[in-house]
Amino acid sequence: MDLANFVYLYLGLTALLLFVLLFGDYPAFQGTPVSYSKWLFTEGWLLALERIVDKCCGERGLRILDRAIECFCESSNPVLQITYITTITAGYGLYWQYVFRLLPTQHAAEHHIYTGTAAVCAVLSLFLQASFSEPGRVTADTAAACLAAYPPDGVLFAPKQCSTCALPRPGRSRHCSACGSCVVRFDHHCGWINNCIGLANMRHFLAFLAGNTALCGYGVWLALAALAGDLQQRGFFDVYVYDPVLRDRVALHTRPARFLEWVMVYYPIHVALVMFMAVTGLLLLSFLLYQAYLISVGRTTYETLKRNQLLKESAASARQQGSSRQCGDDKLEGEHQGLGMQEAAQQRDGSTVSAADVACRGSSTNSSDRSASSAAGGWHIRLFGWRQQRQRQECVNYYDRGFRGNWSEVLWPDAFLQRYSQQLAGDAVQHSKQE
Repeated sequence: MDLANFVYLYLGLTALLLFVLLFGDYPAFQGTPVSYSKWLFTEGWLLALERIVDKCCGERGLRILDRAIECFCESSNPVLQITYITTITAGYGLYWQYVFRLLPTQHAAEHHIYTGTAAVCAVLSLFLQASFSEPGRVTADTAAACLAAYPPDGVLFAPKQCSTCALPRPGRSRHCSACGSCVVRFDHHCGWINNCIGLANMRHFLAFLAGNTALCGYGVWLALAALAGDLQQRGFFDVYVYDPVLRDRVALHTRPARFLEWVMVYYPIHVALVMFMAVTGLLLLSFLLYQAYLISVGRTTYETLKRNQLLKESAASARQQGSSRQCGDDKLEGEHQGLGMQEAAQQRDGSTVSAADVACRGSSTNSSDRSASSAAGGWHIRLFGWRQQRQRQECVNYYDRGFRGNWSEVLWPDAFLQRYSQQLAGDAVQHSKQE
């Protein structure tokens, strides 16, 4: 495999992985290779690892593995934070060594050394702000306002009291075992910042994502601009190669595959930086757009997972009921086949059959035909008919306040909760006056 095909394969597998991770849990892909791949990437490899450890090390190895999983995946730890800071500083060092030294060029001025440094400092500031920001915890002082803002809907969130915090748990909240508290409007626990994402710090998390996405885009452009300028200064665009098809000389830059191979040989660090930044930026942009979509429709990542689980259970129940009806239709068809044989015998004996019997058999035949048609189109219904079933079964989102209201809730969380606190205080004063 040549270098150009390797790059294309790398980008294609990255796009496929991104698609599987984003859409693997959707009901449309249930029972397909997409959902299986998502399970394999997120859970299957861990189950395989547990089985291997069990075979090789026994119970002692499983206990060590369980403690490691609890330490790194289920408790608060700075491993990913350290990884992020190390990646940023190492990337900046590589840019200083290999990209900044090419400046200035015809396509990028020397001041990009300072703007690039400022961009890295800005992203680190956003990282620290998101890491140490308060996610919005349910406390004795804020529990009433949180309940008023997010009453349990009885579908995704049942009225209950947190056994750990000893406080009533509002809707859209969850007790995070890593943080040790209930978080208002819980979205997820982000290991990269070692913090929960909730009502109070969702805006900081969005700024962190947007800043890193912009940094990746800026880094890709700057590396390409510096590389193009250096190639132009070295006379690369005057290099010609022999084309055996045309039997003539052609400019090297007009052959993308040959051009990419040549650049990867002479500028391997630059190409590696561009590929890493491009793929990372694509992943960050996808997650940023996904978060923006969830906010716009009034949902969180945690609620989406719970909704998808409910839809999967409803779809499984519907398929089970359909298979039960199919078994009943098959049994009925067998009975009518027996009646058909009896009818033939009666005709041979000269006896007659009533019109009601014929009508009954005709209706059963139509029923069996419909069952066969449904079975034949089952794959189509499973892949494309889930939208209609979802519209029938999906519960109403009581927390959707419209596009403007949803974004106001996230961007100004203090004012959002303050409004409900004032409303509760006003109701209390009015109630005391009535008494």
